[in-house]
Amino acid sequence: MKASSGQQTKILAIGGGKGGVGKTLISSNIAILLAKYGKRTIVIDADFGCSNLHTCLGMGKPDRSLADFVSKPARISDMEDVAVETPYPNLRLISAHVDVTPLINMHHATKGKFIRSVQKLKADYVILDLGAGSTQDRIDMFLTADWGVVVVTPEPTSVENVYSFLKNCIFRMTMELFKGNSVITDILKKYAENPQQTFKTRHLIEEIGEFRPEMAEKLQNTLKEVRPLIIMNMVREDGDRRVGQGLEEIIRKYLLLEAKFIGYLPYDMAVVQHMREARPVAAADENATSVKSLKNIVGQINFMNKNSETP
Repeated sequence: MKASSGQQTKILAIGGGKGGVGKTLISSNIAILLAKYGKRTIVIDADFGCSNLHTCLGMGKPDRSLADFVSKPARISDMEDVAVETPYPNLRLISAHVDVTPLINMHHATKGKFIRSVQKLKADYVILDLGAGSTQDRIDMFLTADWGVVVVTPEPTSVENVYSFLKNCIFRMTMELFKGNSVITDILKKYAENPQQTFKTRHLIEEIGEFRPEMAEKLQNTLKEVRPLIIMNMVREDGDRRVGQGLEEIIRKYLLLEAKFIGYLPYDMAVVQHMREARPVAAADENATSVKSLKNIVGQINFMNKNSETP
């Protein structure tokens, strides 16, 4: 995740490790609200293999997708060409619903092309709806974004998955930073082989510092750029909301990442009802409790953009 550069287009990658926490629901509704506020917005279905963002937007399957962009470079060289209009002004969708074989486990050159193409899209905001899990592709997309958002529910397994996802982000950054260094590889391998032990970034930095102090300092400075945003979903009581605040503290203390809890969505039957009808709640019911919460989150995103800084 890069520090905000002041560039016009801002990229939000929405992930979190665990499936079923509401990433696609949140991605689609944030996109609709940004578009309602007059922001040119593109939402990308990057959940390769389980693509359903078009359904959450109340749309049928688009006639073109990311697979066309990746597998037919002679015919489609610009990612803009696979973006389709949605029923919502200012909002376009880039889907991944067709043959996703070229998209799963992209090789390095394809992934590089994908990320560069996302960065060149003509929009105020680009939202990447990442799939579940901590694959290398998803981590790279998360880290490339201006803002990486993790979605979590109050369940312990969801909290653990977010912690694990961010830990893997740290491993990935460390590997890239010191590519080809066998000592660093061995240190990371040791942590990876002991998943039961709670990982703490401080221990990793200390171990690297014993080998090369300047490398430890470089890693520490690089990690300062990783500032994940936290959204808590399916909140039923105050205790659930406090889980989000507690997770922020845990990430700051043990992973040494400047995390920020930017809001929560209450468990809302209006969301459930509109999902059954394939109608996004942000478009169908502006007075719903969940929409008011989403507006607060979008307000924070716009504020961060306006001030040209990450939280």
